Amino acid sequence: MKESKTIVFHATNASVIDTYVDKSTTSFSFCKEQANQFFSSAVQNRMHNGIKHIKENKLQTGLYYFENAGQKFGVLCGDTLLNYELERVELDYLVLSNNAYVKGIDKLKVKTIVADGSNSYKTINYLKKKQLANLWITKEQGAFIVNE
Repeated sequence: MKESKTIVFHATNASVIDTYVDKSTTSFSFCKEQANQFFSSAVQNRMHNGIKHIKENKLQTGLYYFENAGQKFGVLCGDTLLNYELERVELDYLVLSNNAYVKGIDKLKVKTIVADGSNSYKTINYLKKKQLANLWITKEQGAFIVNE
């Protein structure tokens, strides 16, 4: 049986999402600045898990989908929910990155909404005011991990 896991790391001013399947990972990342320090926790985790193959994906503005062990993920990076009909898409997890515009987020039916370290205080505070029961903020709660 394949071992799989998805981790949304907390990294200041950056997004780092690793999806592990056995000894390989697909990584999605976005960084506001030319800083490599945000990879340190991801690199340590990859070494700890004996990862030998890494496929890197640099996030641009937009909506990305991926699946791991039957779990459906979406990553909204610096874009607006209003551009997509996400209430019709069946997602298990939605990661908000780079201050995604989230008007209407309370209508989404997902297990967990994750706000990563690339979001501003303004975006985080807006999300908190929505009082979403399924909100995970990496700045406050640490990395978000889905084990399958």
